[in-house]
This record gives sequence, C-alpha cells and structure tokens, in this order.
Amino acid sequence: MSSIEKFKKYMNGNVKVTLVAPDGTADEFEFKPLNVNQFATLMILGEKLDPAKNAAPDIETAKSMLELFVDIVKASYPDLPNSDVENFVINNINEFQDIVTKLAPSNMDKKKLETMKRIKEMQLA
Repeated sequence: MSSIEKFKKYMNGNVKVTLVAPDGTADEFEFKPLNVNQFATLMILGEKLDPAKNAAPDIETAKSMLELFVDIVKASYPDLPNSDVENFVINNINEFQDIVTKLAPSNMDKKKLETMKRIKEMQLA
C-alpha cells in the first residue's frame, strides 16, 4: 500500500446529500470535505454554542454559521453566483446543520455537533 493510499484511509471523502424540493422532487448534491479554515470555524462555533443553554445563538455566531455554510457550498460549486449560494443556504438552513455534521471529522466532539442539531430543532419549534 502506498503512502497516499494509507493517508486516504483516514480522510473523509465527499458527502452526498439528497434534498427534497417543495414540489416533492429530490436532487442529490455532493459536498467536498471541510478545508482547514472551515474546520477551524466549526471548532470555534462548537465552543460558542453551549449545549447546556437553551437559547438561540447571538448574532455574530449565527452569521459565522451562515458564512460557514455558504463557504461549503462555494467550495463544492464554485460556478454558482454568490446570491444563488446565499439563497440556497438560507432556504435549506435546517439541512445544512445535518450536512456539516456529516462533513465533520469522525473524531470531532459529537456533543458540539449535537448542539448544531439542537439549534435546528429550536428553529422548527
């Protein structure tokens, strides 16, 4: 086994996600693994989002989350115009919290990722 093959065994690959449109049709999207900056942002967000609190994130944390989601789409679909990327993220915000959880490294603190899921549940309530 080559060195490259050994490294690839320990790396996340692209994540495929199926989204269902309001008309009931489904489409599959493929997102690239997180890069260093995206992962750093995710780590910081994980620290800011306290699972013990039952409150929505402050405005700066919410903006950071949205910017992370936008950056993930741009990295995977670089030809999309910024306005379309932002619109896509906003209209699929609940799905993005699940997408980020799938993109996060398998050894990342799952409690921090669960906090992002809890925010999704708060939004749906």
